[in-house]
Amino acid sequence: MTYPAHTDEELSFLTHQGNLVRFAARFGPDEEVPGRPGRVTRTVTLGLDWTVRQYRVAPGDPHAHAALEREAAAAVALERRYGPERFGEVFTRVVGYSLDAPEPFVLYRIAGGEPLAAYGGALGVEEQQQVLAQLVLAVRLLEEAGLVHRAVGPDSVRWDGRHVRLAEPHAALRAGEPREAYGTAPWASPEQRHGTGTADPRDDLWSVAQVGYFLAAGRPDRGGGPPPTWPASAASLPSTTAGPSRRRPPGGPRRPS
Repeated sequence: MTYPAHTDEELSFLTHQGNLVRFAARFGPDEEVPGRPGRVTRTVTLGLDWTVRQYRVAPGDPHAHAALEREAAAAVALERRYGPERFGEVFTRVVGYSLDAPEPFVLYRIAGGEPLAAYGGALGVEEQQQVLAQLVLAVRLLEEAGLVHRAVGPDSVRWDGRHVRLAEPHAALRAGEPREAYGTAPWASPEQRHGTGTADPRDDLWSVAQVGYFLAAGRPDRGGGPPPTWPASAASLPSTTAGPSRRRPPGGPRRPS
């Protein structure tokens, strides 16, 4: 469902470096975000022609506000750590955020490419290997930052023919935090779906393995084993039938500062 566009006004927010900036802004129509209750999205054109995507929550919804605060913390941490690096492009890049606005929000650069959901069974073995290698890299970078993405799947990973890009970390937790139930089979591990134990980077590796199966077979894994065209590089990924091992890395929730 979409809602009417808003008239021109100003938008103030903090950058990932903590600098307060203000832009003239034109807002596109609101759209609901499937699977993310309590939030809406729209495009925002900052200044003359810089169009970004905004996710925001309504006031008076403490659960949605807490989730957005956690997302902003994860996005800022990734941008600060990897933004200047070439491989930082595997993440959707944060532009800024405001948690104190009447309707708190996070802004992101608009990602190119198409969701991997459009490529099931359509990519050659070399492309499949490239996608999987970049996804494993993204998971390792998240692990280095102490984060678990928890939303890796064909709808949340984009591919432009050369590079993958993970969706914004809207479901991210700090590694070692108690898991919250999130995701659906087969993309999320059983422990993650049930919310047992603590968040672990191997939750994301489980999801990467399932994405690899989908790309090779053209359908989600139904427990029938690997397809005949399973790429050789997938041998380094975890089994799609074994749950992630339990390990508790250090870390705790952080608010962007």
